[in-house]
Parts: sequence; structure tokens; C-alpha cells
Amino acid sequence: MNRRIPFALVSALAAVQAPLCAQQWTATNLSQARQGVTAVTVGSQALFAGGRVGNTTFNVVDIYDSSLGTPSTPGAWSVAALSLPRAGIAAAAVGNLALFAGGGVTNTTSTAVVDVYDVNTGVWSLGRPLSVPRGALSATTVGSLVLFAGGGSIVGGAPVVSNVVDIYDSSLGLPDNPAAWSTATLSVGRGVMGAVTVGSKALFAGGQDSTIARSEIDVFNASLGRPALPSSWSQAFLSQARNFPDNAATALGSRAYFAAGQTGQFSPPSAVVDIYDDAAGAWSTTDLSVARSHLGVAATSGTVVFAGGLVSTGPFNVVDVVDVLNASSGAFTTSAKLTTPRFDLGTTTVGSWVLFAGGHTGAAVSSLVDIYEPIGTPYCNATVNSTGKMAGISAAGSASLAANSLKLVVSGVPNTPFLFFHGPSQAQLPFGNGFRCVGGTIQRVPGMGVAVAGVASVNLDFAALGITAPTVRNFQCWYRDAAAGGAGTNTSDAIEISLTP
Repeated sequence: MNRRIPFALVSALAAVQAPLCAQQWTATNLSQARQGVTAVTVGSQALFAGGRVGNTTFNVVDIYDSSLGTPSTPGAWSVAALSLPRAGIAAAAVGNLALFAGGGVTNTTSTAVVDVYDVNTGVWSLGRPLSVPRGALSATTVGSLVLFAGGGSIVGGAPVVSNVVDIYDSSLGLPDNPAAWSTATLSVGRGVMGAVTVGSKALFAGGQDSTIARSEIDVFNASLGRPALPSSWSQAFLSQARNFPDNAATALGSRAYFAAGQTGQFSPPSAVVDIYDDAAGAWSTTDLSVARSHLGVAATSGTVVFAGGLVSTGPFNVVDVVDVLNASSGAFTTSAKLTTPRFDLGTTTVGSWVLFAGGHTGAAVSSLVDIYEPIGTPYCNATVNSTGKMAGISAAGSASLAANSLKLVVSGVPNTPFLFFHGPSQAQLPFGNGFRCVGGTIQRVPGMGVAVAGVASVNLDFAALGITAPTVRNFQCWYRDAAAGGAGTNTSDAIEISLTP
């Protein structure tokens, strides 16, 4: 059944309709304000399904098709419907199919329903139901397998968590074929996990049982056999027990990121990001600028973006903070903000765009969709300076020569003098306490400033730089850091930017 209808005629849905090439951040709106939206990308389409306002759940699915325009183009959006209103859904894509499984229909009722969307035909259908009705479950895809793990429901007025993993194998048939489904079990029953795949491994991290946050990570390795084989599973542990509302986890290259989260149902949030590098077989951690839960997390163009979140609930303390991590250098930038502070977002990447949809402002449920498209690609390494941070560079505004509005921003620097420089090629050579990452004929950006509140920035004037034709340039920041000793100077990581007409 095709449940999809266009709503391009509702032009008011686009809050900002300038082309995204002209700005790093823009915004639009969902067709219905709601929080707890489940987001997934299949093919060229990003789907935002279900959600709630208070105790009322919705079956709305907003669909953005990147082949029809930028996310701020109304004609690129349409609306469909799930078979059943609900929130707390798990979603994953395999091949041309997106599967939406389980969820909470009310505060006390969960479902086993699996809705299936075929991106090639635009047709919706029902898959075989889950083996156990539940919400707050987590999903990820590895090869031909989609794993729906854990979750919980209310039984007799009390929460009951599940250790069941329902597995759909697309190589064995369509989702309505019972023969294509099987089950396995987690080491510990729990819901609200972070779920993500790197290489042949599906990781289910942390979560909440009926009383406490958990640190267990169940790892299914598809290269070791079917999920029903105990030998295909292993276990690791987070650095800190916590749960991950809104699946605050993502993957970039060989690395999986599990971000912040709640250390208990009524405990303070965390700032920790646990990072698993599958290529190295090693774990590490870093910290966000603000401890929070219910944030949106996604990866694009060599960066991992951590947006919004909930700091506390009494009263609501909601943030608009956006931390952007350069995955190669480990440096953060923190200059961006959401349109308005929100938590409980639906987040996904389609193409190079990251969309942060819906959520709650602390005062009301929101329909906003913040749209992030990075300008440039970060590269090279930064080193820790006297602030205890690594200086991270980003770009905002426009890479268009005609617009002449490109701004470079560096976060994590001491409040000392700085300057920017650029060149045509890349390098990585020792320079001061850091590295010079720009090669070729190097030119200074005119002017020297003094960083304020740990941020250095400059508005570029292409004419003053002698750049009159489209080209690729590499930019970096140098700054004084006498407090660190050594050479008394340091550098940020670098960014490659393709300048357009």
C-alpha cells in the first residue's frame, strides 16, 4: 500500500529556503510537531517516523528525498503514515527497505508491529511482528541482517525489560516471511541502548534495566557466524554505565561513537563519548563541552556532530550546543548552535546533510528541523594546548566567491594572539608545539587577533587574499601559547575548502 502524499504546496514548511551551498546551517519544519521521532536513511531518502506530544503518539512519517532538492526545498518532502501511532520505535535500513519495529503506543502499551517501506516503489507493507512486543528497543544493520535488540514494556504496572534480539535476514526473503526471521539474546535484558555497526560488528552498548544504567556492550561479529551461535557474540564495557535515549550513537569509518547519556534514570547526564576503533581493536574516550542526554548524534564529511540535549529536568535545562568532532585529529569545534535549544531529536545523515528533527524545547514540542552541511573537510592533527584541549577549525557562511562571506572559526584555544594562513596543498610537519598542515606557497590571512572565550575567528575577504577564481585552499590557525612551554606556539588542525564561483 502506498501511504505517501506530497505536501510541497505547503510552502510555509520551509523556514529557510536559501540554497544550502550558501550557508552551513539552515532549517525547515516537519509536518507535525513531535518529540521522540525515529529517523533512518534508505537510499536518497531520510524518514522521520512516529513520535509523541505528551501522551499522544503519532503515525506520521515525514520523508525528505535528497534527489528532489535540498532539505529546505518544500518539493523534496512528502508525508506517509505508519500502520499504528507510536513512539520509541527502532528503525534500520537494509538494501532498499526501511524497517520500523515495535514502539510504545501508550504509556502502558507496547507493540510488536513492523512497518516496512520500499524506497524503490514507495510502497508500505507489514513485516512479520517481533517475537515480543516492546518499545525503547535498538536496531542496527550488519550485512544482510537487521537486529532489533532489547527494549521493554509495562506489565502489571511495572517495567519489564527484554534480552531478546529479533533478527531479519534479507537474504532469506521479504520481511513478511517468517523463515527470514530468527532470534538471539543479549547478555543482560535492557532498553535505551546505543546501537551501531562498524565493519562486521554490531554493537549494543549500555542501556537501562528496570532499575539501573548498564555498562555492558554486546558485540555480534557476523564474520564468526550466525547470531544464533553463542561464539559469534562477545562482550565489552563502557567506561561509564549509562543509557542512550534517542540512540546517541553513530559510526564513521572504522570507529563507533557512544555519546553522553544518562548515568541512571534520575541521575545526572554524562559528557563522556566512548569510542571503539574496529581497525585497532581499541577503546578510548573524549568529552563533550556540556554533559547532557537525549542529544542528536550523526557523522558526515569526516566529522561527528553532537547536537542539543537535556542537562536537567527540574526544571528543564535544554541546550542548543553543537559539538563537532574532527574524527582524524580528535579536535572539537563548538561555535555552532541549533536554531533553538531542544532535546529528544530524530537525527540522520542523508548525503552530506545531517538533519536534527523535532524534539522538545523544555517549554513545548517542536517541529523544527535543523540542517547541517559542513563546509570543507577537516584533516591533519592538533595537539593538546595549555587549556587541556586541541584547537579545532571549522568554516561557516559560504564557500562562494561571489557571496564573499566565508568565516573561519577555531575553538579550544587560549585567549592569546592568533593568525590564520592558507596554501594550495597539504602537509604534516612539526611546527611549534603542533604541526603545520598547509603546504605549497603559504600566505597569511591579513590581520592578527586575540582569542576571546577560547575562540579565534576571521571573516575572509577573497579579494584581499588574491583569490578570484574557483580553487581548493587549505586553511589553518597559528596561536601563541606560552603557558604550555616548549616552543610557546601551537596550531589548530586544518580544513580543505573548495571555493566555488
